[in-house]
Amino acid sequence: MRFLPGILSLLLVSVVQAQTPLLDINTSANGSSPRELIQVDGRLFFTAEVPGTGREVYTWTAGEGATLLGDLIPGSDHSAAGILGSVGSRVLFRAGSDLWASDGLETLQLESFERISNGFDIGGRYLLFARSGGKAVLYATDGTPEGSGPIHVSDALMGSSDFFSGPLVENGLFYFGSWDDTAQQFHLWSTDGTSGGTTGIGPLGLLRGQMGILNGRLLYVVRDPDQGDEVHSIGLDGTDPQVVWRAAPAVGGVYTFKIAGTRAYFEAEAEGAGYELHVSDGSVA
Repeated sequence: MRFLPGILSLLLVSVVQAQTPLLDINTSANGSSPRELIQVDGRLFFTAEVPGTGREVYTWTAGEGATLLGDLIPGSDHSAAGILGSVGSRVLFRAGSDLWASDGLETLQLESFERISNGFDIGGRYLLFARSGGKAVLYATDGTPEGSGPIHVSDALMGSSDFFSGPLVENGLFYFGSWDDTAQQFHLWSTDGTSGGTTGIGPLGLLRGQMGILNGRLLYVVRDPDQGDEVHSIGLDGTDPQVVWRAAPAVGGVYTFKIAGTRAYFEAEAEGAGYELHVSDGSVA
């Protein structure tokens, strides 16, 4: 029994070591509040907040420890840094409204915008929606300056993460709505992530923003000036437009639109019944 205290001490030390923080970037009692962790090519990237620099992007490996990628917007007000995603061996992040890329060793500014929204990877290129010069921009990058640039510019675009209601990628193509100022309506476009592979398909009407691909067709919500909100369906080649759901005249709109699996779910007002949950497989009502 005389060995028991020693065994207990060893166990307690082991427990304490197992719970020791991996990093102590901000040595004050407030901590660094690490967030937005993403692993890219064996490296961990994350944002953390430290007095003097504010919230910035760090990288960590077991061999190198933690490294600040840079005080990208100098000062204690921080860079409003936020990780967007990754492409290839590089992490993509914003600092303010600037787009940056880093492999942990080299950090480069790719573009400066008025505003950036999150995007996604398609075919080795990262697509994101941004605002520049008062226009909506669909921007593509492979994480390098020479492989980055706008692939479509419009007064308004639909299909960004701000309005993301369902999958918009089919057979390696991303589908989105672009405002046609001459026709005063949105048109359906598709892209493979390159300028040459970005193609206009056909008119969609006055898109509300909710859209997604269901059973090989685009399902989307439009505002009819006389009828109210409607759920429409169209082939991805722009043919065979159909009305899936139509509100009664002078009745409210369609909200909380979400595509999951083989069904679309949305909140809509039915005449005399108020707002209720509706479900559709995309077939004509």
